[in-house]
Amino acid sequence: MFGLMRIAWHLRRILSWFSRPVTLGVKGIVIDKEERVLLVKHTYLPGWHLPGGGVARGEDILQAIKRELLEEAGIVCLEDPKPLPGLLYGITDFKHDHVMVFLVRKFERKLEFQKGIEISDVGFFKRSELPIDTSPATHRRLEHLNDLDQVKFRW
Repeated sequence: MFGLMRIAWHLRRILSWFSRPVTLGVKGIVIDKEERVLLVKHTYLPGWHLPGGGVARGEDILQAIKRELLEEAGIVCLEDPKPLPGLLYGITDFKHDHVMVFLVRKFERKLEFQKGIEISDVGFFKRSELPIDTSPATHRRLEHLNDLDQVKFRW
C-alpha cells in the first residue's frame, strides 16, 4: 500500500512539471504544555515535517489547518490557530507553493494515532532534541518562532 503512495507521489510530481500549478497550503506548529513540537512522518517523503497540507476548493485557510491537524495527528484546536507573519512562497516539484504557517498551543488529542495511507508516524519532540532527519524547512519554520516580528515570504 505504501509503495503505491510513493508511486502516486512521483506521478504527481511528473504531472506538476507539465502544469506548473500554483497551490495554497497550510502548516501547523503545534506546541504542547511541555513545549514540545508536533512532527509527522509521511509515507511518501523522507524525514519529519510539520503537519499540514493543501487548502481544498471551497475551504478557507483556517478550516484547512484544523482539518489537516485532525486528519494527520488527531489534533482538535480549542481556539483558532494563530497565523505567523507572512505568506511563504517556494517552488517544490515544479509547483509554485504559497503556505500559511499557524501556531497552535491550545488543543486536545481526539484520536489515537493510527498509521495510515499518508502518515506513518507522529510525535512530540523538544526543539533541542528534534530527530536527525527533521526537514530543513521544518527547522526554518521553528526558527521563525524566535522572531515573530519578522515577516517571512520565502519557504
